[in-house]
Amino acid sequence: MKLTIGMSCYDDYDGVWFTIQSIKMYHPECIDDIRFVVIDGNPESAHGKSCEKLISSLTNKHGNNGLYVKNVSWPGTASREYVFQFATTPYVMCIDSHVLIQPGALRKLLDYYEVNPECDDLLQGPLLDEDSKPFANRMEPKWDYNMYGTWVNDTSKNDETDPYEIDMMGLGLFACRKQSWPGFNPDFRGFGGEEGYIHKKFKKQGNKTLMLPWLKWQHRFDRPNGVPYRNEYIDRVKNYLIGWTELGVSTDEIKEYYNTPNTQPGQERPAIDMSDLNDYESQITSTSPTHQSSPGSHQIELENQQLKERIIELEIRLLSGADKAESFMNTINNIPTPATAIDTTHTTTTTNTTNTTMVKDITAPVETIRVETSNLQSDHLNVNTSKSETNTYKPEIFKQSPVVDNFKPVSTTRSSR
Repeated sequence: MKLTIGMSCYDDYDGVWFTIQSIKMYHPECIDDIRFVVIDGNPESAHGKSCEKLISSLTNKHGNNGLYVKNVSWPGTASREYVFQFATTPYVMCIDSHVLIQPGALRKLLDYYEVNPECDDLLQGPLLDEDSKPFANRMEPKWDYNMYGTWVNDTSKNDETDPYEIDMMGLGLFACRKQSWPGFNPDFRGFGGEEGYIHKKFKKQGNKTLMLPWLKWQHRFDRPNGVPYRNEYIDRVKNYLIGWTELGVSTDEIKEYYNTPNTQPGQERPAIDMSDLNDYESQITSTSPTHQSSPGSHQIELENQQLKERIIELEIRLLSGADKAESFMNTINNIPTPATAIDTTHTTTTTNTTNTTMVKDITAPVETIRVETSNLQSDHLNVNTSKSETNTYKPEIFKQSPVVDNFKPVSTTRSSR
């Protein structure tokens, strides 16, 4: 598979269902190249359980092509970072859980990467309104609606067919090579703060943000039942201060904007005292070292996954005769599917925190397998057969899509590295 399409959600089963089903229905020529990853911020709710059931049912010619991640550790939109962490394809598209993509656009994106396989730029597309007409093809880097970035539709670009560079765009849909992803700051919390920040981060790496005129998408903005997750503008303020401090960019305009009350209809908020803003910033500066991703480790993950797939293919080819090959595959398919616990350590240059990740098959009785930190969380996991006293081992072939239960403790012993 070539492309991971991932999304974060919180009590939005309807959005997730329509987003994924629209991709399956309107982009059937791409499904065998796509793997879905859903990061759920409220996995124990009714919405969460329905999302889990949906993702576990997804298949293509390679088998299961969905991964459901129970995110109980990182509240907020920056949890989209997990899409890249759990992606096993060379290219990744991140979308909101209530987005529709114009037919043909995914095929063109895959073709673009075929022609430009080493592209390290951030790729985005024009946003259409509810009448499928152009709404925005970039964002202006200025403050409005208590956020950084305002939608702009540059009509002179509406008939463009070739990619062109922009400063920034809303992050309801974006794509890049997994190896070139620079990462969201792990201290981000709540809603917002990533627009502009991630674009500056790509630029700091020497890359661009490109608008692909044919990568058109629509976004559901209205929430008649209200927003189910925390959406406080103070979280956004802190995220801006964290992100811009990380980038080495002056935070003066952030503090100036939020130190002034907003009296515009629909945007009303009080001013934040400058002493409070300075206090937030001083805390951030002293506790948040610069976050950097590790493209090298991403490439190693990808190569390991490709190697494992090749090994499986060669094992089957070594069997002489179709009957034996069929018998071999039947044997694999009849292996009892384990519920798997993965004990792994996630580290960045910003933190020494050790986190635990659990992967389980929702259809099987609970068993645990210790997997070393160098192994991938993927559809066919490379398991470590050495056992701790609480572990059992079975060959790791999933019949159902695995479910990742983020950072809940499991009864395994951690091996030394």
